[in-house]
Amino acid sequence: MKNLSLSGVVVVAFLVGANSAHAADNKCSLASLRGSYAVYGQGNVFVGSAQQAQEVDVGLTNFDGHGNLSGFSTFSLNGKIIRTRFAGSYLVNSDCSTTAVIKDDIGEVLHEEGIILDGGSEIRFIETDPGAVIARVARRLE
Repeated sequence: MKNLSLSGVVVVAFLVGANSAHAADNKCSLASLRGSYAVYGQGNVFVGSAQQAQEVDVGLTNFDGHGNLSGFSTFSLNGKIIRTRFAGSYLVNSDCSTTAVIKDDIGEVLHEEGIILDGGSEIRFIETDPGAVIARVARRLE
């Protein structure tokens, strides 16, 4: 485990997903996630080998509709403020479930799983890395 395990740059993003269909059959695709999303998350992570820390994050994630994402986040980790930029990739299944792999500029690699809601206007997701208990919500900015 890394010395600093921040959760969800995402985002986060997380995660990263979005849920609604663009087709008449209500199926989701990569294009279901397109545009800028405001992301908020909170939970617990481990710092070092065994210290648990509280984490809250806010940020912005941009989805390109083709499986690529990028953005920035600000974290409060037990009150210490950390700012980071990130990039990654995402997949969307026809059932509107989604996954993402995100790498930030402090060296973290985060894994997210989520569900796309309301035609892609909202994504609810969690970080799936060991030791992280982080839930996030992303809302498309219109």
